[in-house]
Amino acid sequence: MHWWLPLKGSTFAGEVDGLFLAITIITGIAFVLVEVGLIWFVVKYRQRPGQKAFYTHGNTRAEVIWTTIPAVTMWRWGSSAITTG
Repeated sequence: MHWWLPLKGSTFAGEVDGLFLAITIITGIAFVLVEVGLIWFVVKYRQRPGQKAFYTHGNTRAEVIWTTIPAVTMWRWGSSAITTG
C-alpha cells in the first residue's frame, strides 16, 4: 500500500497498516451490502400506477427494542472504556 499510506515510520507500522486495511475491507463490504439492500427495496417498493400506498402505524414494542439495545450497548462500551482506560 505504498501508493496510499506513507512509508513505515516505526517497527509496528506494518501491524497498524494491516489493521487499517482489514477495517477498510470490512466497512467496504458492509457498505456494498447496505447499498444493494437499499437499491433492492427502492425497486421492490416503488410507486406503481393504480396502487394505493400502504400506511402503517408505529409498533411501540419494536421501537423500544431497537432503541434500547443500541443505547445499552453504547453505555456498556463507554463505561468499560472509562473503567479500564
